[in-house]
Amino acid sequence: MAEAFTGAAARRRGLDVEVGSAGILPGARPIPKETLAAIGGGGLDMRGHVSRPLSADLLGGADMVIGMAREHVREAVFLDEACWPKAFTLREIVRRGTLAGPRPAGQPLASWLALIHSGRPRQTLLADDPEDDIADPAGEGRRRVRAAAKEIRALTDRLLELVYP
Repeated sequence: MAEAFTGAAARRRGLDVEVGSAGILPGARPIPKETLAAIGGGGLDMRGHVSRPLSADLLGGADMVIGMAREHVREAVFLDEACWPKAFTLREIVRRGTLAGPRPAGQPLASWLALIHSGRPRQTLLADDPEDDIADPAGEGRRRVRAAAKEIRALTDRLLELVYP
């Protein structure tokens, strides 16, 4: 969902950014029907999308790594320790970015991420946190999937406002 919503929001804003997704489950899985319906409700068609597993190669080439939950960030940092300063949960990066303020024009993304990363203890990765984690709604029914989609869409829109004001 986050890939679809972020990509669509970036296109609406005229941004030339590459958005991709990967997960901690085995790859080559189609998107569940409930999730397709929630994404499609936003006018997006992801029927041909299949999952791919997270890898150190993907992480090394990413400017920013966003997980839905700490377990995703934890796995990313395990695979590529160097991604820690640029890896956040979606809720966390929006919260910390809002506190720091939008990225000023001309400031490199890595510098802005370093600012919002400042003071983050690595120990936060050891436990899940309901304030930072968006629980996977798969198998929890349409209402829960739609609620997650609504939240993820709002957060990805806000993230783009912060990164590309």
